[in-house]
Amino acid sequence: MPAIPLVTVNMSEEDEDLRLVVNPDALDIIGEVDEHLAVVCVAGLYRTGKSFILNKLANQTGCFSVGSTIEPCTHGIWMKLLDSDEIDDRFARLLPRGTRVLLLDTEGLGSYARSETFDVQLFSLSVLLSSLFIYNSTGSIDEAALDKLSLVVELTKHIRIQTDEDVQDARELAAFSPAFLWVVRDFSLKLHMDGHDISARQYLDKALLPIRGDVEQVRTKNLIRSSITAFFQERECKTLVRPVSDEKLLQKLDTLPRKDFRKEFIEQLDDFTTTVFKKTRVKRLFGEAVNGRMLVNLVHNYVDAINAGSVPTIGTAWQNVVQIEGERALKESLKLYKDRMNELFSVWKVMEAEELTVKHEQYLLDAGTLFRKATVAALSGTFEEQFRTGVSTMYAEYRKQNEMDSLTLCTNLINGLVADVQLEDVTDFDELSDVWTELADEKYHLEAKGPAKYKVLCDVLKKRPLEHARRLLERSIAKEAAKAERKIKEAQDQSAVDYERLNVLYGTVDGEWKRSLAMYNDLKEENGSLIQTIARLSLAINDM
Repeated sequence: MPAIPLVTVNMSEEDEDLRLVVNPDALDIIGEVDEHLAVVCVAGLYRTGKSFILNKLANQTGCFSVGSTIEPCTHGIWMKLLDSDEIDDRFARLLPRGTRVLLLDTEGLGSYARSETFDVQLFSLSVLLSSLFIYNSTGSIDEAALDKLSLVVELTKHIRIQTDEDVQDARELAAFSPAFLWVVRDFSLKLHMDGHDISARQYLDKALLPIRGDVEQVRTKNLIRSSITAFFQERECKTLVRPVSDEKLLQKLDTLPRKDFRKEFIEQLDDFTTTVFKKTRVKRLFGEAVNGRMLVNLVHNYVDAINAGSVPTIGTAWQNVVQIEGERALKESLKLYKDRMNELFSVWKVMEAEELTVKHEQYLLDAGTLFRKATVAALSGTFEEQFRTGVSTMYAEYRKQNEMDSLTLCTNLINGLVADVQLEDVTDFDELSDVWTELADEKYHLEAKGPAKYKVLCDVLKKRPLEHARRLLERSIAKEAAKAERKIKEAQDQSAVDYERLNVLYGTVDGEWKRSLAMYNDLKEENGSLIQTIARLSLAINDM
């Protein structure tokens, strides 16, 4: 994928001022990067081969446009987000683990089509965004080359740390400055001084030493030197010889096979690339690593400030980033907790209170980890309270819903079990006790679930067994009463029969008695008659 514009330049129709325009497509790409970002920016005078250097870093041909005329090829700032597999393995291993690299190609400085003010603004924006700033020049580091880097002096006027500060010097801004690598192209000098070889870094340091003199011109030159050393405190320098000997091939460098380059150039280019990736570090502000979303917000803040005619303020931009990141972290972490809980309840309609507590603590830990990973430490305390309050509120709602669902489940369950009790088959209280023991200890506990389980059972046990016992007692009393009534009736019926029998017997006895009495009277009468007869006979005998 070729490089695309990150910031372009538009001419205002009203006042003919140049305005920076952010490309939303580029921001979308950067914003998708969750990893930490290392931002490598290449700047320098126009038509000095910056894009060629960037293509080599990207390990691609034609990624950044390379021109062959005096016209500037790059307008504004162009970008290429490197995938890990796009970087040469020799250099990829030099990067910090979990880091994505964003390459920036800045419009050439000193173009006849741009003003000095525009150069300073674009230079300032590039410095603000980058973690490694590569300055590309040709020839050597001489007074002319240093003069062309005089924009560093202007940085103190075009960048502020806080809004309430006056203009600060380069040393104050150094804490926010990127690492600095000066690459000198088409270098033909010998790195030799005072009878021994020196490194390119020593060559740079030597060039940055103040020169003697007290005239205004000397003070200006030394101001450039001191500004560079004060602002870019981490410095390195690399030199590259002319890449090819054939003048005609200079117009085809980007498509030229590796074998066609000078061997010395290839060796120096590899050494330069190694240095670049060794020095490529994560972009940081106020100690915090910057990811894609943060960089997008920084771009917006800085560009808006420049377009408004004000000075980009690092502190203000960072506070905006921190606020946005905190709000996003809060939203995403609460969403993670909610999604996990919703997923849990989609599987388990009702949960035990202890199980829900365990899951809550687990999901709170997961969401908290995401929150602390996504938010910025500077405002983590502010959003931490909102995070915990949000989770606590949701947890209370889930607990309440779980209790209600548990109440519904257990109530329906116990009512169904009670309705299934065949009370007419229960003969005594021992059997009734067995029925309720089986219902509560086996059937109910087998399916009942949730915090309302025992409450529902207790509420039912307070009433329904007593109702059943009362009904059983009433049925028993009714049965005994019916039994007693039957016995009374049987006794009454037997008494009636016995009475009839006695009545009949009485009648019989009475008749017999009367007959006996009549016979007795008859006998008595006969006996009287007989006595009289005997008496008469006795008299008669006596008379005889």
